[in-house]
Amino acid sequence: MKWGCCLAAAVAALFLWVRSAQPSGPIAVYALVDKVAFEPNADHPERIRISGVFILSSVPKGCGSPSLPCSTTYSEPRKGSLYFSLPSRGFPQALLEWQDVKSVAGTRRVIGFGSGWFPNDAKLLHEGERADSPPEWPVNNSGVVRVNADQPYAKALLEYKDR
Repeated sequence: MKWGCCLAAAVAALFLWVRSAQPSGPIAVYALVDKVAFEPNADHPERIRISGVFILSSVPKGCGSPSLPCSTTYSEPRKGSLYFSLPSRGFPQALLEWQDVKSVAGTRRVIGFGSGWFPNDAKLLHEGERADSPPEWPVNNSGVVRVNADQPYAKALLEYKDR
């Protein structure tokens, strides 16, 4: 019994250390989601279309190499939609994240997803524009996160006038 308690405490301490030791990074997409549509349908989604207002990160291709250090920049808020397909790996996680995105649609809660350390393949589509081959959903360690309304990018999305 004594060993079991010690082992449980050691595992818990290791888990907390690993979680806190992971570097946090910039978010790839900040979103104020109005509507979510699954294609071909909600029962068997293969693609997701997210409509709303977005701020997208931009990182040069090859970021992280010794000759090209990472520098994440962000767009101004823009209205439109983002279109993604299920990733080839990690699709069960992607489906869970898609449900998270859908749960905030129309709530005026700002979310973020994807990693701003890597090139962002998201392309903002304008009304009626169709993407022939949508990029894969960016599955990463952070998943979909809620962004505090007082955070500068959240404020910019919430104050966006052309809604």
